[in-house]
Amino acid sequence: MLKNNYHTHTYLCRHAEGKVMDYAKAAYENGFLELGMSDHAPVLKDFMREEEYLRNHLDTGAMDISELDLYFKQIEEAKIAYPDLKIYSGFETEYLEEQYDFYKSLRKRVDYFNLGIHFFKDKNGNVLNCYTELDYSNLDEYYNNAKMALSTGMYTTFVHPDIFMFGYKDINGNHVFDQKCEEITRKIAELALKYDIYLEVNTNGLKYCKDKQDRSTWLYPYPKFWEIIKEYPVKILVGADAHTVDALYNENVRLVFDFIHELGLKIEEKMVIKNDEKL
Repeated sequence: MLKNNYHTHTYLCRHAEGKVMDYAKAAYENGFLELGMSDHAPVLKDFMREEEYLRNHLDTGAMDISELDLYFKQIEEAKIAYPDLKIYSGFETEYLEEQYDFYKSLRKRVDYFNLGIHFFKDKNGNVLNCYTELDYSNLDEYYNNAKMALSTGMYTTFVHPDIFMFGYKDINGNHVFDQKCEEITRKIAELALKYDIYLEVNTNGLKYCKDKQDRSTWLYPYPKFWEIIKEYPVKILVGADAHTVDALYNENVRLVFDFIHELGLKIEEKMVIKNDEKL
């Protein structure tokens, strides 16, 4: 089962529950060795005035920039309360080129960054939502966004890299893992190798499944994606993507570990935190 988790959210992102101390307490009581806090980083509003989707996302998906000091304070308090639990500070961020300097300044304040792409700009500057607007015509741009982000050297892990399968449609409008999906999956594996980052098997995606026992209904982790990733010597972590305290050790975690063992996927037990000199 999960003993180290580096994908953890708090109430500050407005779609999760619990404070840092709550997660630290649960992690300690369940025998965790390491806990990484990675709440959704703020999105600078100056860049988003013309983008309705991003304005909505600011209200429901990320902490406000005014809450950064509170977030760091909670992490430090949890470290004091649970000295036997290694607690890391981090953020999960999108990647928008306009915010590069802001990301860089945030990265200097934490131990690590998770790249979590939920939206991105296409080649025409339109903002696309990964859950509902990805298809065969724009999947390359999802990959390009990941490539730009990882090339900065700021990120340690690409979380839920297979989230594109949530609502993906092929040329006929069907939700299938087609040749384009396989191509992008292999490119993501090559990115992970080139930039020496972890890919995350995310347990939280199972909450969207009506029948969790039927893996053909899984949106992420998407089995065919990981069957291909298995061919590459990439570093892989399991992430709870915890938005509630019990998500650290719930049924979704168990089911994903069953899948991992049956597939024979090699998993890293813990994340190696590196402080890149480029930062």
